[in-house]
Amino acid sequence: MGPLSSGEVIVDYSILRVPDDVVKGDTLTLQIDTIQGLLPAAPALSPSPGTVVETDILSWTCGTLPGCDVLMDISSTAVVGAFVSDAPTYWKPGELTFPLITIPAGKTAWALGPDSTGAYYKIIWVCDYLWVPAGTIGPNYDEVWQGKPLPTAPVE
Repeated sequence: MGPLSSGEVIVDYSILRVPDDVVKGDTLTLQIDTIQGLLPAAPALSPSPGTVVETDILSWTCGTLPGCDVLMDISSTAVVGAFVSDAPTYWKPGELTFPLITIPAGKTAWALGPDSTGAYYKIIWVCDYLWVPAGTIGPNYDEVWQGKPLPTAPVE
């Protein structure tokens, strides 16, 4: 199949319930049929009249999958800091990201440590290492971090 052409319709099932008895380790399978022909007036999770021209099957095993913080190197001295002001991001100290990403005040991120000059802090943001101006991030005073100071040892 290629791009949609005039007159083609996509039925969007934005939420599909997972059965209540599913547990970790179960494998779920979703079958999606592309049907040529008339669609019913309302979407239904049952076969529609028409000819199936393509079938896609997606299977996955339920369980805990590692997130980026599990796959990234986070030193034992890293803490979660809170942004005290809007922070422009840099892909390396002094080099802005393009397009520019600005992290709003109030957000939190893993703070890994300052650069050798102390002007920037290395953070983890959306599964990536970035740098922010040092004055834009400070201790996080939530129940978990309770204002623990940011690391002070320089990082690469």
